[in-house]
Amino acid sequence: MTPDIPDVCFIGDVARALRCSTRSIYRRLAVRTFPIPTLPSIDSRLRWAGEDVRQFIARAPAGRLRRVG
Repeated sequence: MTPDIPDVCFIGDVARALRCSTRSIYRRLAVRTFPIPTLPSIDSRLRWAGEDVRQFIARAPAGRLRRVG
């Protein structure tokens, strides 16, 4: 079941949707291997388009969301 995903997601929203930790996302961002592009920043918080997150989930093989990418 896909959780409710807002139109603009912050890191906690993305972590919940992908069923992983925020630390995992930060780690992947640091090495530039996180597969979902961020939105342009307007402050210090990272943002993602909810539609990009939904599309990534839809394309991911069943049971593979923990292995982001």
